[in-house]
Amino acid sequence: MLRAAQSTDKPVEFPLMGAGLLLACSFFIFGQFASKFIPIPAPIIMIFSAALIKALGIMPARMELGAYHMYRFVATNLTWALLVGVGVMYTPWQDVLAAITLPYIVTVVATVLAMAASGFTWENS
Repeated sequence: MLRAAQSTDKPVEFPLMGAGLLLACSFFIFGQFASKFIPIPAPIIMIFSAALIKALGIMPARMELGAYHMYRFVATNLTWALLVGVGVMYTPWQDVLAAITLPYIVTVVATVLAMAASGFTWENS
């Protein structure tokens, strides 16, 4: 939850959003570095360190606002692009193309036609 001084309806300040990005990158780098010495995965260290900073109230409210604006930007504008990119990158395309055969296409077409026909109703006028 944002502090009282912060409001989600405040206009976005791009320099402040950049500071939020720098803050997120700093937590990421800290997590990567600390995971070399602590046997905990880096993302978990990153999350716990950010939660600790938040709970202790060390972070200035303006920096939290910048991080929040950066989060909202990524969540609303980049989520679909990231999901598509990761999906395309990790999809074994040879297996997908090998699965598309004539019997598969006939089965799909028959299934769609059967579903459409079962939903069709005659209207007596």
